[in-house]
Amino acid sequence: MLTFVEWPYILAITLAVGVVIFALRHRITRIPGMRGVQPLDVMVLVLWWSMSALAFQTWMHAGIVNLWIMFFLWGMALILLQAFIGGHFEVRRFLKSWWIIIKWATMLAYLVVVILVLVINK
Repeated sequence: MLTFVEWPYILAITLAVGVVIFALRHRITRIPGMRGVQPLDVMVLVLWWSMSALAFQTWMHAGIVNLWIMFFLWGMALILLQAFIGGHFEVRRFLKSWWIIIKWATMLAYLVVVILVLVINK
């Protein structure tokens, strides 16, 4: 989990990786099968690592598992919503909607974790 890296460096690494991904976004979309991938879609994995490492260093608890359980429950709710209220279930529409929820929830959770870490380690 790279917990030997101090939290300011974790923030710097996350920012550097984000800048590289945003700079290479046109090259990423040229790879076959990556046509609709946005830079934030790729950054979700980096944000999960960074959030887990920051939380572990600050509170000795990597809360990423709780976030994954929340994503699972949101996925189940989305399936029920599409199947029972919408009348039909489309896997492609479900995955796209679910990934949008995961992406924005991850960014919001990361922002909260970073603000809390900055306030605690002031």
